[in-house]
Amino acid sequence: MSKVFTALAVSVDGSITGREPRAGHGLGDGSALFDWYFDGDTPSEVFDGFRMSAPSAAVFDRLAGRVGAIVAGRRTYEDSDRFGGGSPHRDVPLFVVSHGPVAGVTHLHYQVESAA
Repeated sequence: MSKVFTALAVSVDGSITGREPRAGHGLGDGSALFDWYFDGDTPSEVFDGFRMSAPSAAVFDRLAGRVGAIVAGRRTYEDSDRFGGGSPHRDVPLFVVSHGPVAGVTHLHYQVESAA
């Protein structure tokens, strides 16, 4: 039987972005939540473009190597500039959760009209 492993990023104010998130500007200004992904000199072996401290990269890659799918909300997907046109994790599928159609997403796996 498979195990479910989750990792969530949430900020205290309920918004994962910094000020003024928009396409072409990542997750906004002053978003310290994810700065550690890019402030080192050791590249991640799992996520392209991530450069962390050596200890952070070792822990991060060990956990990220277990990921089987990425689930993102529409706003995070759009604010991150659609993850550069693919999934942030090059080896697993990306699922975008939205109330309606999402630009750039061409495959609809499931559509939930309502949930109780």
